[in-house]
Amino acid sequence: MKKLSLTIAALALALSITGCSMIQGLIGGDFDAGLYVSGRIDVLYLGEASDAYYDILEDGGKDYTKELYESNMQMQFDYLTYYYFDIYTEYLSDEMLDRGLQVVKDIYAQSNYSVDSVTKANDGSFNVNVTVAPITTVEDFYNTYFEDICNKYYDKYYDEFSEEMTEDDPLIYESEEYFADLIFTRLEDMLENGEMSFGTPEVVVVRVYVDDDDLYVISDTDISSIDRVIMTYPTY
Repeated sequence: MKKLSLTIAALALALSITGCSMIQGLIGGDFDAGLYVSGRIDVLYLGEASDAYYDILEDGGKDYTKELYESNMQMQFDYLTYYYFDIYTEYLSDEMLDRGLQVVKDIYAQSNYSVDSVTKANDGSFNVNVTVAPITTVEDFYNTYFEDICNKYYDKYYDEFSEEMTEDDPLIYESEEYFADLIFTRLEDMLENGEMSFGTPEVVVVRVYVDDDDLYVISDTDISSIDRVIMTYPTY
């Protein structure tokens, strides 16, 4: 890890992307469960979906898309910077935060998934098989570049820190901005150079069922299952 003496406290980060009642599919004779699932994934990771997807939502579903996407991307950014990049975002400028968030969006924009099959059960629910090829770019970055970035950070700031420093010391802000710039620059270069990589595809089964309001919904658990495989993370 990058920091010399600070210990990262446990972070209570909910990985439930969205409540199942926030965007619901209207029941109809020709309801397309595969379209419903693929549209939800599109919204979460791409920020947009097809018009056909919005046609099967309750009124206001399209208006909620941007909010849902931005919330998910912010959560992914917070998760990556805290746990894997060891960036203390509270010391970053707004410009650097915006830049980092855009990097995360650009990575997730490469999400690779497809709906393969849909089966309908006797109770009216659907099982939708989704094949996901996990993005391994962040893991590759961590394993290939992160140590060198940390060493560059150490070389520049190791002798500058002291036990007398306070959290308001300008050097803390300067060093964190420098460290974040190194990370985001390398990730931007990887994206620009086409260094996107993917792991072995996995199949996730998403269940679409009818809730008490007679609307089709997807559970948070199944959405979280997609999230767990769409990106691989480094192991310490």
